[in-house]
Amino acid sequence: MDFTTECAVPGLLGEPLERAAALFSGVREISSEYGRTVHGTLTLGGVDRLVAASTTGDRTSYLNVDVTAGDTFCGVPLANTPIRVQRLLHDRGIETTLDDQELVVVGHPVGMYIFENEVNGVSWSLPDEEVAE
Repeated sequence: MDFTTECAVPGLLGEPLERAAALFSGVREISSEYGRTVHGTLTLGGVDRLVAASTTGDRTSYLNVDVTAGDTFCGVPLANTPIRVQRLLHDRGIETTLDDQELVVVGHPVGMYIFENEVNGVSWSLPDEEVAE
């Protein structure tokens, strides 16, 4: 699947978390003082993927989708090391910041989670000004 800066599940961010729970299969919910998170499986790009959605207040403010073999971000293969993904995105005019846990696309509320020096998931969040509303 070719992920982009647009959320992989259009219209999910900003909606009640129950919408995410209804879309996912094998749902498991975790509640804490910081909010609620649902984990499950969702078929995207013809592949069953592990997904998680979280809330800020009563709205879904974050979605993470695990990546699988062959996935890309704006055409860049995610099977590369994070620094290589960053360089290839830069070559396409997409600026990012990189630390040991995440590769974040500058100017967009999207990032790639890094685990053991591999891109493990792509996440989208509501822009800060929408979370504050």
